[in-house]
Amino acid sequence: MTMAGIFYMILFMILNFSLLLYTVLLREFTDPLKDRIERCILSSNTIEKLATCIKETLKLIDFSLIDVGIYRNTGGFYTRLNSYFNVDTFSENIINPDFTKRIPRLPEVIYNTEIERLGRYYVTSLKSQDWALFIMSKRYLDLSSLKSSLKLALQKARTLNTLLDKEESLKRFSVAFTSKGFFEKLAFEEKSFSMFLGNAIKLVSRVPYVEVKGNGYTFRIGSSPLEPCEEFFVRGTGIGIKICGKKLSFKEKRKIGKFLDAISFVAMEEGILNNYLQLLIETVLSFEDYNEYYKNHSSMVKEVSLIVASDLRLPTKQLKTLEYAAILHDIGLVDVVSKLIFEGRRLTEQEKLKIRYHTIIGASIVAPINKIYPSISEIILQHHEFCDGSGYPEGLVCEEILLESRVLALAEVFVGLVSDRPYRKAKTFDEAFSILTDEYSNKFSPEVIEAFSNNYEKIVQVVKSMKGK
Repeated sequence: MTMAGIFYMILFMILNFSLLLYTVLLREFTDPLKDRIERCILSSNTIEKLATCIKETLKLIDFSLIDVGIYRNTGGFYTRLNSYFNVDTFSENIINPDFTKRIPRLPEVIYNTEIERLGRYYVTSLKSQDWALFIMSKRYLDLSSLKSSLKLALQKARTLNTLLDKEESLKRFSVAFTSKGFFEKLAFEEKSFSMFLGNAIKLVSRVPYVEVKGNGYTFRIGSSPLEPCEEFFVRGTGIGIKICGKKLSFKEKRKIGKFLDAISFVAMEEGILNNYLQLLIETVLSFEDYNEYYKNHSSMVKEVSLIVASDLRLPTKQLKTLEYAAILHDIGLVDVVSKLIFEGRRLTEQEKLKIRYHTIIGASIVAPINKIYPSISEIILQHHEFCDGSGYPEGLVCEEILLESRVLALAEVFVGLVSDRPYRKAKTFDEAFSILTDEYSNKFSPEVIEAFSNNYEKIVQVVKSMKGK
């Protein structure tokens, strides 16, 4: 063998050995890195900590990494969920207010998910369903070996976000749920109301014995009835009260009478309830008149709902209940969240979260009306539930949602699509029809879509006539 041949053979062996050594070292380095990143992902209990853990771990393989953002698809674009600023940025900013202006960051909203460059910086992305991870760096990063680990991060983000939703809902609206239960059990189950009333009267009058008589039942509270006894009645109800064991003065009788007059409003006879219903309707209409984007919204939703429900042959009583539920479906927005709707801008994720609670608030507000229109509060509670389980507040699926709520959900989505909003122009009627019957078809039950389709031309005429008012 010539000297040249020996030289090339040695060079070939060196290259092979170098390649083998590189492969071994890469495996030895990458596997611990995967283990490390997966451990920190699993231990993260907030989306903020999750993003920080990814950033700090990936910096071990490339110091050019600048920013990591966890994003969620919020309808055509991705919204960042972890903070725009990290702790280091915040502390430095206190010393030097211009510091953050010089540091590039991933934006709060990304419209193009295929983005690869932001100015002179590289962007690496990984998507999983409606979630995405974007990584900004000074040079191109090949993260293919960590793809499975980073997908695990997106799964964890989805889980953390779900837990946050449930926690926020529980913290903010446990009172609303409690008041809803109070009204339904106390005011509109006569026996429960009578038990409450007997104990309240015993406390107010400080007597040893109280007897409450209703329709076919009697509740006795205290020791055996002793003379003298006095009888009272709750106005607007068939409930009678007997108080024994103490001679009541005129002042005490008057006090009990005033108490019973006040408590009679909790029992609410039908006339008072109808007045309450009209008050709520006027409140909603005034609320909508305040802003051009929502003018006649509830009235249009009502008309569409009734057309669809009539095609489904709902009984007269259910149609009437649906009529009022449709008018009052957004009564829960007539509160502090109303200012969010009227600011004329796209809402942040946190603000959208607040808006979602309007179904719970609304159901609580209309609960007293269940006495004359059964299920009206439940219809309102469920009017943002969808058949595919993507709705709120409970994420119900088709068979768990009231038919009236399914009708109302479709009607509101349709009216919303064909109406201008601060952040977009209205869709045409045909565009909205296509979205409902094609793109969103899995969100609504087939019979509701069929009834809507059968009456589409009539619905368009009605909504057109009301949009101009």
